[in-house]
Amino acid sequence: MLLATCVVALFCFIPASSLAPPNCGDLVRPLDHVDGHQLDGRWHLIAHSPVEPDNQSAYKLMDSLGMKFSNASDNHNTSNLLLERILGFLGTCDYESSNITLEGNILTSSNESATFFHTSCSDCLILHFTNGRAHGNLHLYSKRREVEKEVMDEFKTQAECVKNQPPVMMDSSKKLCPDQEPTLSEDEELKQNLRLLLRILDLVDEAPDA
Repeated sequence: MLLATCVVALFCFIPASSLAPPNCGDLVRPLDHVDGHQLDGRWHLIAHSPVEPDNQSAYKLMDSLGMKFSNASDNHNTSNLLLERILGFLGTCDYESSNITLEGNILTSSNESATFFHTSCSDCLILHFTNGRAHGNLHLYSKRREVEKEVMDEFKTQAECVKNQPPVMMDSSKKLCPDQEPTLSEDEELKQNLRLLLRILDLVDEAPDA
């Protein structure tokens, strides 16, 4: 009886806010409208939350992932932009450019689309991918390489709200790729590709047997 009384008393002193579920309706609320010109510049991936646990391993091999928007042109509620993805992977850099469309709060390319969610962070983007290779994934981008703990806590709760895996954070200490793809000679490019292949083979050798 005494134990039961103590347990009841303990819960009475726990704030109601700590027991209440998160207000997912507000946390994963899509933005009403995104101005294409506000996306200009480079955004760094801070953390990502995949739908499936298997999708986490590829991101752990990345040194960095960035998006660079430019050349926004508006037509009523639609913006056409140039998107350059900048991927740092095992010490090498890869660049991929594509034309994308921003309509309202939805970003669309030829093979995927994503919706912008609200965030309390003034220089952050939350993207929820609705189709394509990252279907269901939730990404947190920022103009900075690190964000405050409160921002990460909010993102973790957003991931819970969409029933995704716990977020994986990028390592901000790793070197960033330059904004523009460097011009390499054929010999330099061959050496770079060979180094990448050797590093991948090393990782395969180190991987535990299934």
